[in-house]
Amino acid sequence: MMIPVLPGVSDARSEGQIPMDGGRRRLPKFREACVRCSLLRPDPAQQARLVEIRDNLIARIAEAEREGWLGEVEGLRVSLAGAEDKLGQINRQAQTAPTSLGMPTTRSTDCE
Repeated sequence: MMIPVLPGVSDARSEGQIPMDGGRRRLPKFREACVRCSLLRPDPAQQARLVEIRDNLIARIAEAEREGWLGEVEGLRVSLAGAEDKLGQINRQAQTAPTSLGMPTTRSTDCE
């Protein structure tokens, strides 16, 4: 898959520097992508990190609203909903006790 080159970025080869990606500028990876994924099961050990991400998203939403960046606000709200959902999953996991399945038994069958 080819990642598009960012417009307005000078070619590193013309400056005498060839980056590791062969001169192509790649789009940034967003850390919220994993927060948005409904298939990702959160690790309870990462709860503090998720709280940090949530708090950062709230601050970024406030900034985007102040600046009038409506498209950015909507995208950040989607990420915030995902972060809050992940925190809720962690809280539900902590409240759920393991289910005892009991000891398996074997049946003796008489084949006569």
